[in-house]
Amino acid sequence: MIEPMKKVYLVVQTARKRQMLKALRKAGIVHVQDAPKPVHSGKADEIGKQAENYARIESALLEFGDAKKTPQKQLDEKAFSQWAGRLTALLDQRKALNELVAGDTRELERIQGWGDFHVEELKALERQGIKLAFYTIGPKELASLDASIPLIVLSDVDGQKAIAVVGSDAYVPGGRRFDLPAKDAQTLRDELETSRKQLEGIQAELEGGVAYLDALKRAEKVNVQAAIFQKTSDEMGGDDVLSYLVGYLPARIESSFTELAGREGWGYALEDPEDDDNPPTLLRYPKGFSLMQPIYNILGTYPGYRERDISVPFLLFFMVFFAMIIGDGGYGLVFLLAGLGLRKAQKEWTDTNMLVIVLAIATIVWGAVTGTWFGSTWILEHVPFLRMLVIPTLANIPQLFLKASGEVMDAKTVQDNVMNFCFILGTVQLALACVMNVLYKLPRKNLSWVSDVAWFVDLVVLYQLILTMLLPSVRLPLMLDTMTILKIVAVGYVVVILFRNQDAGKKFSDGVKEGLMGFLPTFLDTISCFSNIMSYIRLFAVGMAGFAISQSFNSMALGVAGAGRLVGVIGFMLIVLLGHTLNIVMCLLSVIVHGVRLNILEFSNQLGMEWSGYKYDPFRETVKSEN
Repeated sequence: MIEPMKKVYLVVQTARKRQMLKALRKAGIVHVQDAPKPVHSGKADEIGKQAENYARIESALLEFGDAKKTPQKQLDEKAFSQWAGRLTALLDQRKALNELVAGDTRELERIQGWGDFHVEELKALERQGIKLAFYTIGPKELASLDASIPLIVLSDVDGQKAIAVVGSDAYVPGGRRFDLPAKDAQTLRDELETSRKQLEGIQAELEGGVAYLDALKRAEKVNVQAAIFQKTSDEMGGDDVLSYLVGYLPARIESSFTELAGREGWGYALEDPEDDDNPPTLLRYPKGFSLMQPIYNILGTYPGYRERDISVPFLLFFMVFFAMIIGDGGYGLVFLLAGLGLRKAQKEWTDTNMLVIVLAIATIVWGAVTGTWFGSTWILEHVPFLRMLVIPTLANIPQLFLKASGEVMDAKTVQDNVMNFCFILGTVQLALACVMNVLYKLPRKNLSWVSDVAWFVDLVVLYQLILTMLLPSVRLPLMLDTMTILKIVAVGYVVVILFRNQDAGKKFSDGVKEGLMGFLPTFLDTISCFSNIMSYIRLFAVGMAGFAISQSFNSMALGVAGAGRLVGVIGFMLIVLLGHTLNIVMCLLSVIVHGVRLNILEFSNQLGMEWSGYKYDPFRETVKSEN
C-alpha cells in the first residue's frame, strides 16, 4: 500500500537553523521538499570542490592497488585532512611533472638530430653581433642556392643537409628553418632524469596511500552527507530572524515528529496534503513482495501518491514474463547460481538476491515444462527425468513427444498452444485491471466503475475475436460468432462513453457530456483493447527467438567439434560458452524492453496509472560525522 503522508511546516530561529537540521537529520523522518529556486552558497561550492578532490585522489590511488587486498589504516579527522592535503599537493606536482616530462621529451626528440650544442654559446655569439639561422635543406636545393648567401654546411640531420646561415633574416629558398630551443640537449636530459626521479618518489607515496582508501571512501560519504545538509540549509526560506522548511512525513510516525519538535522547541504545523500538493511515495509491501523494490530502483519509476500500489500483480506477472522471455531452464540454473553467489557475497538475504533466485526458479519451471535446457535436443533425449517434466502441448522439441491420439506432436500445435497461452495471459492481466478499478471505485461512489465492467466484457469477447482470426484450431466451450462479438463491443463503447467520466459528486449529465466530447479517444481506446491483447504475443516471439539462437550456437559448436580432438573440444567449449552468454544478455535486454513494458504500459494504462510519483527519501544521517 501507499502510506498516507502529512505535510509539515517547520519554523526555527535562524540562529538555531544548523542545530535544528542536525537534529532533524538524526531523526531521519522528514522528506524535505525541494525549493522552487535552488540556492547555492559559497559553502556548497566549497563542499563540491572537496568532493571533486576526493574523487581525484581515489582515482589516482586505485591505479596502484585495491583496498580489499591492502591492509587498511584509520585516521582521525585532523590527520585525514592533513593526509588529503598532502595527496592533493602530490597530485598537482605529479601533473606538473608529467607535463614537464612530456614537453622536454618532445623538445629532445626535435633537437637530438642536431647533436649536442650549447645554447648559451650561440647566445654569446649573438651578443657579439654574429647572428646564425639554422636550416635543413635537400642536396639539390643546397647546390642551387645563391653563392652570395653566407652559410656554413654542418653534419646531415635526418637525411637532410644542415646549414648555418650568417644573419637571422637571410632567406633560404627550399630550406626548413630550425628554431633554437630554450635549453640544450644535455640540460633537457638532466631535467628529465630529475623529473622522473621525483615522479618515482611521488608514485611510492601514492602506493602507500592505498592503505587509506577506506578512510577516503568514508570521507566521501561524509562529504555527500554534508552536501545534502548544506543544500537543505541553503534552500530554507526565511530571513535573519526566522527560517522555515516544508516537507512530508508518514502519517503513522506523526507522534514521533511532534515529540521531537516539542523536545527541541521547534514551531510546526501538520496538515493533510492538498490536491495540488505532490507528496513523495512510500510503499509498504505485503509480506514477501518487497522483491519489487529492486525492480522499481532499476526502472526509476514510482506510482504517484494518489495512484495505487500494484506491486503484487506486477511482481507475479513479471515472474511469468521473465520466465517465458528467457525461456530456458538451463539459463534459469545459471541465474540460480548467480543469485546464490550474490547471497554469499552480500552475507545476508536481501531483496536483490532473493529476486534473482525467485526469477531463476520461475525460469527453471518454464524451461522444465517446455523441455528447454540450453536449447539442446541431446540433453532431453538422454535425461528421461527431464522428459517426464515436460507438458507435450508446450514442448519446444515436439518430435520427442506424442499427442493424446498417439501421433507425434507437431510444431504447429505447440506454437498455437503457446500463442493462446500468451493471449490468455494478456486477457487475464488486462481484465484484472478492470476488476481492480471496480473494487477501487465502488466504495468511493464513483459511477465510472460501470465503464470498467464494459471494458472487462470487451476484453473477454475481443480475446475470442483474436482466436477466430489467428488461432481457428483453438476452440472454447462457448464461441461467439464475429458479428455477435462486434455488437457486444459496440454496446460496450456506448456504455464507456456514458459512464467513463462519471465521478462522485458529479452530475450524471455532465459526465455524459464529457464522454460525448471524447468519443474519438474512446473509439481509439476500444481498438487499443484489441491491440493490447495482441501485444502479449511478444512473449512467444521473443522466447522462440532465444530458443532458435541457442540451437544455432549448439549446431555451430557441434560442427567445430568434428575438426580434431583437441582443437574441436576447445572450439566447442568456446562457442557454447560465448554463444550462450551472448544469448543470455540478449534475453535479459528483452526482459527490460518487453517484460517490463507489459506491466508499465498495457496493464498500467488499463488501470489509468501514470507512474507520476517519486520515492520518499527523508533527510537523514547516512554516516556518523562530527559535522
